[in-house]
Amino acid sequence: MREFSALFAGLGQRLDELGVPEGQPFLSSPTGEYDVEPNRYFSVWLGSSPWNTQAAHARDLRTFLDFLWFARGEHSWRGTTVDDRAAFEWWRRRDEYGPQVEDSTWDREVLTVNQFYLWAIEQDLMRSNPIRQRAVAAWSPWSSGAGDYERLVQHSECLITWAAITLGACLPQGRDRS
Repeated sequence: MREFSALFAGLGQRLDELGVPEGQPFLSSPTGEYDVEPNRYFSVWLGSSPWNTQAAHARDLRTFLDFLWFARGEHSWRGTTVDDRAAFEWWRRRDEYGPQVEDSTWDREVLTVNQFYLWAIEQDLMRSNPIRQRAVAAWSPWSSGAGDYERLVQHSECLITWAAITLGACLPQGRDRS
């Protein structure tokens, strides 16, 4: 255990010097290094999010980054490719020796990783996202089919909730039934 603790010796002091708020989640590499750039994600992108949201993002990112390091030959987050993401999905969902996570868990994890890489691209830390981006058709309960986007935008002033749809409280014209 001594070897492990030596990796993180002085980390608390370094976090203080870097101005990392007390209690804010952070990521360190398997070698114990603290990389400022990816950790800015927690203060910049998630800064106003509740602690439990930040902690969930940290866990999901740690899972992905650990996979890159341990299963993909000590791959850095900066060099991640679409193939790495595909291998991660295979391990998380289909590999008989993997965790075989539920769809909802996978959806959350890939959403977190996608948000991280969108932030990294916005911050000019990356050029491309390893999560393939696809155009999806907007859906509306009033549309006659996929792609009826103008009609959806027309009615955007009508806030739709499951209860409103179920009870018929919202009409297609965007007016309240009452």
